[in-house]
Amino acid sequence: MVALHLEHGQACVQVFFIRANQSWGNRDFYPKTGAGAEEPEIMEAFLTQFYDDKEPPRLLLLSHPVENPDLVAEALAARAGRKVELAVPLRGEKAELVENATRNARESLARVIAEIDAEVFVLDCCPNLGPEEIAARTEPVVRTLRDAHPDTPIVLMENIIYQKGYFLPAARESYEAKNAELKAAYERLVAAGVTNLHYIPCDNLLGDDAEATVDGTHATDLGFLRMAQAITPVLNSLARK
Repeated sequence: MVALHLEHGQACVQVFFIRANQSWGNRDFYPKTGAGAEEPEIMEAFLTQFYDDKEPPRLLLLSHPVENPDLVAEALAARAGRKVELAVPLRGEKAELVENATRNARESLARVIAEIDAEVFVLDCCPNLGPEEIAARTEPVVRTLRDAHPDTPIVLMENIIYQKGYFLPAARESYEAKNAELKAAYERLVAAGVTNLHYIPCDNLLGDDAEATVDGTHATDLGFLRMAQAITPVLNSLARK
């Protein structure tokens, strides 16, 4: 079973070794990811490299699909000398196993990130998460960072305004729902006494002239410049404290 969690451009892959319905342990891996790499690409690269020198099992349970399932299954079958099945379970006992493994990967990655000796931690992960995931993950990650770094500033960044949301209700509802969950998590953390926690709203990240994205969602160079101009004063003020 292979579970992947991706956050802030960092990935953790947990491999669980299960035989005859018994767990024989697990290992953490932290593969390097390219800029903009997403879960299917990372999962595919990991599987092909991990099983390059070892025999794959008959069934591989995965937390995420791979980009080219037929090609990957064929390559693994050639290595094993038999059929290898790739499965992403969506319900039942196997789905629960994969969800637990993914949770372990998420917690492991948070611990690794917490080992970084940073002047400021910036959590800008909303574009890659859904509202439910933001609600479930924000507080545990912040608490892990705060436990490891009691005095280091932590910044939560809202999802950018998808400029196509000006005329597509679904796009507007998407980022608004994400930001609502992030703001609620921030307010709960502050109410619980978490200090030196800061919040950057989405209002001024891209501007409102529709020139900052390629397709109404993904930022152009101008969009990234505007984001940097909005974020830099906040980071400079925190780093000087």
